[in-house]
Amino acid sequence: MRQIVSAFNPVVKEVQDLHRARDRKERGELWVEGPNAVREAIRAGLPLRRLFVREGSFETLATL
Repeated sequence: MRQIVSAFNPVVKEVQDLHRARDRKERGELWVEGPNAVREAIRAGLPLRRLFVREGSFETLATL
């Protein structure tokens, strides 16, 4: 696990690009936000490329 400390991190930029439909379509990726949406994505069998968790919210991972 790596901590992201800057909004200028290239990983953050990649994820921000997923707000645009064009980028989602080109990359074949989507962004789901929140524990319920992540849980549903897992149940649907969607592969997770990255999982971002806010500091202090790690206990939520156990419920996914």
